[in-house]
Amino acid sequence: MDRIGFKPYDFKNKERALNNICDEMLKRTLNMFEWEGLPESIPARELELLLQLRGSCIVAHHEGKLYALMGNLSGECDAYYIPRFYIVANPWLKLSKTFERGVDCVFGVNDSLWTGLTSILERYGTECVEADISLHICNIMERLSAIIRCGSDSEKASAEALLQRIERGELASAISSESFLLSEGIQTLPFADHERNTITQLIEYRQYLKAGLFNELGLNGNYNMKREAINSQEAQLNDDALIPLPADMLKCREKFAEDINNMFGTDISVKLSGVWAQHEQEIDTEIAQLENIEEVAENEEENTDDTRDNAERDIPGVSESRRDDTVDASE
Repeated sequence: MDRIGFKPYDFKNKERALNNICDEMLKRTLNMFEWEGLPESIPARELELLLQLRGSCIVAHHEGKLYALMGNLSGECDAYYIPRFYIVANPWLKLSKTFERGVDCVFGVNDSLWTGLTSILERYGTECVEADISLHICNIMERLSAIIRCGSDSEKASAEALLQRIERGELASAISSESFLLSEGIQTLPFADHERNTITQLIEYRQYLKAGLFNELGLNGNYNMKREAINSQEAQLNDDALIPLPADMLKCREKFAEDINNMFGTDISVKLSGVWAQHEQEIDTEIAQLENIEEVAENEEENTDDTRDNAERDIPGVSESRRDDTVDASE
């Protein structure tokens, strides 16, 4: 099998680097939802790409099949200034048509603001590209541990010869001139000491950006900047922040599937998948455990009160004193 000829990564090509970062995240988010009951003419992957990248799409009949189609809203607006019509131009299907929302097509959105994930990916991806470039530059400059300053061409040649012998693994070299020992001769100037701290800061910043992007998309990414070990409570501090966007996206898709079923008589359903479904199950389990703990605490409190009352009834004179107190209070 012929191997692909890999080439060094061009960190200066920001557009390509941004596309690579966004593609890596889309490989994850395209598995966020599990669709069931979709017709063969609507692959789940293509439907998710339309929703996540464009923010919206429609499902409509064309030549006896259902298709998920991309286009643009246009035309007359309804009472809430939302265009009623959706213009589609699909060369492969030879389709150029204006559909009316809710009449001959079903309009679906990725989220409540119809924005998709493009803005989130571009925002964090751009910052990650800049951090990668800075980290790459610092990594290269780490090779320059010192600058050798020479007073003449002969000293420069001697210094280069010395570096070559060191590179070959030779342990010693003769000094060709007393200028090596003089202040105005060859000198080494420390250069890369400050780079080590910069690299550490850039790594932390890069990790912070990556964790922020993961958290936006409902994945638990650790952005704790403590250099010591963190406990489980600190690791779970941001769990509540992971819920809103995936929950909103699921709600919009459930409404989309319901509308498609009502208009075209299909049986389409959607649910969270993978780690997103696992996270939702963990949250439901924690809520059930808390409710169970509260119920047990209430039962124990009621049992304690009943036990106290029964014990007081068994003590001679307690019940009579209570009756006397009741009578005095009524008088």
